[in-house]
Amino acid sequence: MQDIMLLQDDAARLNEKVAPSSIASQWSQALGAYARSLEPLRLAYERGTDASAQEKAASTALNDLNTVLGR
Repeated sequence: MQDIMLLQDDAARLNEKVAPSSIASQWSQALGAYARSLEPLRLAYERGTDASAQEKAASTALNDLNTVLGR
């Protein structure tokens, strides 16, 4: 759970940075989706419930964010 909180902090710091104009809109949307996907994941771990679906959603959101970056 602490690792997820660190990821949430990282996402918040990234949100404070200005993205290049060529990807700004896509970046904002993808970063927002990624950040939002981390909260249900953290809650699942906090509750001790199966987090498979939340892990998949966060992983997909991270992949989408990486795609915006061309990774």
